[in-house]
Amino acid sequence: MRDQGGHYLLAVKANQGNLHAETKNFFDQAIQVTPKEASCDYYSIEEKSRERFEKREVWCTHELDWLPQKEEWVDLNALVCMRSTRCIKDKTSIEARYYIASEKANAEKHGLGIRLHWGIESAPQAHKEVQEELKLCA
Repeated sequence: MRDQGGHYLLAVKANQGNLHAETKNFFDQAIQVTPKEASCDYYSIEEKSRERFEKREVWCTHELDWLPQKEEWVDLNALVCMRSTRCIKDKTSIEARYYIASEKANAEKHGLGIRLHWGIESAPQAHKEVQEELKLCA
């Protein structure tokens, strides 16, 4: 993929051991301070409907010299965290997901890339909307 000029944005799962633990630990701390203090870029978006509220927050960092697994990934340039807070009626849930990326993009672009992946899995219309948003970010 990288040899052909493409980039990767890959989910980091709990079964990836130390990479997941290091990434989660970094963002657990980063979320507690300002993005600047954590050497992160930050982006958030809120969506509201009649009985549903969702806030998606994205942090990304390109400061990876501390990461022991950095050399295991070709052109690893970013760690990304997307935290979703959902309120449906009177129930609130918070979920954090972690990603690695080869592109040195900002938090907004990484967030849109993650949504694009979700859109491919869930609905052609969401895919089209995210494609339009990505064009605006370029």
